[in-house]
Amino acid sequence: MGAFVPLAVSIALAMGCSAKASSTDVNSGVSATTACTDSAHATCIEMSSCTPASLQATYGDEATCELRIKTSCLNSLSAAGTGASAELTEACAQAYGSYPCSDYRNKTLIPPSCAQAKGSVPTGGACEFPGQCLTGFCAIVPGSACGTCATLPQPGDSCALLTSCGQTLTCTTDTLVCTSLAGQGQACGAGQPCGAGLSCVAPGGTGTPGTCQQSLTLAGSACDGSLKLGPSCEGAIGLYCDGLTKQCALTTYASAGQPCGYDSTAGTNIQCTGGTCEGSDPSVKQLGVCAARAPDDGPCSVPDGGASTPSAGCLPPARCIASEDGGTTCQVVQAQSCQ
Repeated sequence: MGAFVPLAVSIALAMGCSAKASSTDVNSGVSATTACTDSAHATCIEMSSCTPASLQATYGDEATCELRIKTSCLNSLSAAGTGASAELTEACAQAYGSYPCSDYRNKTLIPPSCAQAKGSVPTGGACEFPGQCLTGFCAIVPGSACGTCATLPQPGDSCALLTSCGQTLTCTTDTLVCTSLAGQGQACGAGQPCGAGLSCVAPGGTGTPGTCQQSLTLAGSACDGSLKLGPSCEGAIGLYCDGLTKQCALTTYASAGQPCGYDSTAGTNIQCTGGTCEGSDPSVKQLGVCAARAPDDGPCSVPDGGASTPSAGCLPPARCIASEDGGTTCQVVQAQSCQ
């Protein structure tokens, strides 16, 4: 299924803040800075509770998560035509306390106060953030800093040339189409991933029709890493299926420059803290090396996987953006840069 980080960032942007970062929202009395601080804290606490492995791999720690998501919120404040406000931001931050992990992870039953804000920019107009658009959706092509306001994607629409499917849909990593996530007992397979906490058990192997079954959540539970006879382990909480013992085990984490990947000989799984594993190939028992996420303004490669890989090794909210001279760097899009 799609990554969880885009959901966290998109909700932060949906909540938005006021028209100016230094101002106080006239309707609520809460400052944009305070609202965005509260928003980032609430979002990262939710990630830490619901998808700790994702937070660890993407940001490395909660403090970095909060700093970066706050940046997203504040950068959306001065966007032309935004419908976001500090009041909405604060209301959504408060709603996170009763936001169940199952709903958060599956992009379902989003709290009303966290619904995507809609602005005044018409379809076809330039945008940086979804809250600027009348439709509540800013279509951005991977590698581009700016997008255009467009109709919200529907299930089955291609996401090959989008950095997001919107607030409630996920971009499939195999077929690159926008889709909702299948629930327990529902059909799954190519183009239809299971929801959070579920494994697509397919007797014919990966990519063939299967059924979503509850993933295993306890270390030591018997598992099937091939997903042919039964479910695997819940990766979002840091578990994996050890091919040697056929039991769920805890993932370990490594820093930049250290080995990473699944070692089928030892039965260990090593992921990277705040980075990506480069060069790992389990099929030939080859471990990779952890690479730190590229810094802002650092070099990167524009992804070819659409909304399934929007950041391309950059630290969100930075995206890999192409420049006129042909280079590509990680950039955090600033307000008022797309007119």
